[in-house]
Amino acid sequence: MCNLQTGYGYGSLQRLRSLDDTIRAELLNHSLTHLQLVSGQREHYNSAINYSRSTIPQNYSFGEKIPSDCVQAVVQHYSFDFAQQNFVPNSSQQVGPLYFLVPYKLALFGIMSDPLGKIVVYVIPESVLVGKGANMVISLLHHFLEKYSNGEKRIVLNADNCVGQNKNNTMLQ
Repeated sequence: MCNLQTGYGYGSLQRLRSLDDTIRAELLNHSLTHLQLVSGQREHYNSAINYSRSTIPQNYSFGEKIPSDCVQAVVQHYSFDFAQQNFVPNSSQQVGPLYFLVPYKLALFGIMSDPLGKIVVYVIPESVLVGKGANMVISLLHHFLEKYSNGEKRIVLNADNCVGQNKNNTMLQ
């Protein structure tokens, strides 16, 4: 049994060639199992979006209230996550900070209506950001649903399953 944490499988193809055939076969099986799992997850995600898309009325636009006779049938699908930390000013050609000793930090939190392909991005300055914990995420989701929700009775929320951002227990409460 090979130890996947030692670096096998995370290096170059040259290193893979130097491994024993049994270890290579085990790494290949591990990779195939992972790809099958990911494929199942992607299929579930896409089927949830397609179902949601089928429940939304024609000629519907983002931010518009759903007619009351359609509200019960609509299922909206939202995905949300924080982006990596951004710095302002930012230039791809800039080698280092030119004007400021410490660039200004911004956090970006996006919530996307997957069936409609529309996104709302919250830009949070460093002076306001208290962390990326459950309280921040739930407050931003609450604001989004109050302001941009269309009266739907059922929603599906999709977020990454990162341990640092696992808000499931708090969200369910």
